Amino acid sequence: GIQKNITRMVQVSRMGLTEQQCLIDISQLSFNFVCSQWFWRAAFPKGAMFNQDFMEQELTSYKKDPEAWALLQTATTDYWELVKLCDPFTDVMHLIGYSSQKLSKAMGQFLTPPTVAEYINRLTGSIPELETSEDILVGDFGGCGAGSLLLGWLRYAHELHPTRLNQVHMFGVDLDPKMVRMTALQITLSCIFHNIQLGSLSLHCCHAIIDYSHYAFGSDKFLAYR
Repeated sequence: GIQKNITRMVQVSRMGLTEQQCLIDISQLSFNFVCSQWFWRAAFPKGAMFNQDFMEQELTSYKKDPEAWALLQTATTDYWELVKLCDPFTDVMHLIGYSSQKLSKAMGQFLTPPTVAEYINRLTGSIPELETSEDILVGDFGGCGAGSLLLGWLRYAHELHPTRLNQVHMFGVDLDPKMVRMTALQITLSCIFHNIQLGSLSLHCCHAIIDYSHYAFGSDKFLAYR
């Protein structure tokens, strides 16, 4: 259903949409919805959420393209339904084809396939911190992309200790705001739809090396919840 709607969007759009842009817009629309205060209060009544203004972007270009807008809303609803149907922390953006899109060579973007991400995490064996009450910080500083490595770790940890993810604090950095949004969205929606309590999620849109102080010593460039 998602693929059919995306194909139709490309065909009818007055904006010259590409399949890649449709997937990005599904992510943006979903992110805007999840970050709305009323939704957040309903999903995480005891939580807190912060994000910098530039992360939420109104899709104004669709105002003159009503047919494409209707299809985008339907495709977004289908995306959410797919998150519900899949196992917790599935890389759904990969399933609907974002990983196959041409990404920025200038930024050195390459999205880790979910099978590789899951295999890497399984090589670590057990997670002793989750066998006790100890908190654990798990991070991806090399460009978190669409969240593949973080999702792979969470999926493995959930299989081993499904009730202990409230001890887990996830951390990611990426220079591309689109990737930060996708990672935030994939992890957050999976927690919501599968009723999983995560300790916290902190994602920073900056350069992992030259902007170290932005995320190491406090920054407003993140989305987090508890």
